[in-house]
Amino acid sequence: RVNSVSPGSIRTPILEKAARGENGTDADVEAAYKRFGEAHPIGRIGEPEEVAELIAFLCSSKAGFCTGADYKIDGGLTAGIGVK
Repeated sequence: RVNSVSPGSIRTPILEKAARGENGTDADVEAAYKRFGEAHPIGRIGEPEEVAELIAFLCSSKAGFCTGADYKIDGGLTAGIGVK
């Protein structure tokens, strides 16, 4: 089976680095996370565990009939692209 997982903004070291910018503080990071989250219909950024749980499911026998699909785990962000 072949599937792909496309995460949105997930609380990771890479996102933290982007949120911190050049001399940012922890408060700056949390403020940026809040702004990033507001861009998602669900209202927050994702957690690494949420992505891991989806991947674990897709690797399990419970997903035996799932193949050839891209699973977006982005809090609804891409669902609203192009919608006005």
